Amino acid sequence: MITKVRAGYMLGEASAVDQVKENTRPLMIIHGGNDELVPTDMAKEIYDAAGGDKSIWIVPAAGHTKAFDIKTKTYEKRVGAFVDRALDQ
Repeated sequence: MITKVRAGYMLGEASAVDQVKENTRPLMIIHGGNDELVPTDMAKEIYDAAGGDKSIWIVPAAGHTKAFDIKTKTYEKRVGAFVDRALDQ
């Protein structure tokens, strides 16, 4: 109900896939391969639907929001490279 009042829609009506179809900005998706909250297939579905420059990195051993904790140096390098590339466009 709070979402309906604040944002004008019910939470069940929200769709990340529908939203990224209109995307024109660089998008980097980082997802844990062992995510217990959000299935990895959802990250792949969002990636496939997204427009614009995009990148996906599935971190095999990472749970939900744990990619940075498990692969800190690689995370920093990948995000830095993506941001640099995005800023050069």
